[in-house]
Amino acid sequence: MLLQLLLKDFRSNWLYQLFSLAILFSISTLFIYLLLEENGSADPELLIYFMAVILSSSIVSLLFMVMDELHHTDKFFASLPVTRNQIVLAKYGTSFIQILLALIVHFLGALFGAYLGGNINYPELEIIYNPILWLSTLIVLLFFKSYAYPIYFKFGLSKGLVIQVIIQLVIFMIFVAIMVNYNKFWHSFQEDISWVLNQNKWKLLIVVLAFFLLIMKGSIVLSIKVFKNKDI
Repeated sequence: MLLQLLLKDFRSNWLYQLFSLAILFSISTLFIYLLLEENGSADPELLIYFMAVILSSSIVSLLFMVMDELHHTDKFFASLPVTRNQIVLAKYGTSFIQILLALIVHFLGALFGAYLGGNINYPELEIIYNPILWLSTLIVLLFFKSYAYPIYFKFGLSKGLVIQVIIQLVIFMIFVAIMVNYNKFWHSFQEDISWVLNQNKWKLLIVVLAFFLLIMKGSIVLSIKVFKNKDI
């Protein structure tokens, strides 16, 4: 039944899904192509790129929630022989699949941009081929979802969007502050990345995933508790 809920959600929004993935592909292609055209240092540009990946993927997923509201998906699911627990799990599953698709499309777009730029093996683009970095991006995006859904269930779409926009603005302001003090923060950032890459990747992956699963479990439990008391 959970799989059927996931399929129904994607089928009802398939046109939006294709259009949004095409936009994400274009963003990555254009960004990497212009980066190679400038032939400069890729350090700050790649930092901006991954911020763009996170923000664009988050916005696309957020708009997917808006589509759910417009189509009254909650009311439709409530009319089916399913529990509210299954509805919540389906929404989390939809987010995971959607974000995973977004990152795959971003990666393919980056490869296509490098191909158009004439150098898919550009040395300073090596970090893009690091799976650990993309996995970290996936975890960051799902972490955003871990607080987005409880807010959405608690306050509804309109108020939830306002709260999430405020949170995103705070994150953006922090990012701007980092970029203004780029020379100071980038050296420290490089040292942190080097330290992470020098660790045992399997042990590090297990620790990060365990911590993330603990956060997601708490988020799901909270969402179920809130959703059970919600009028549909």
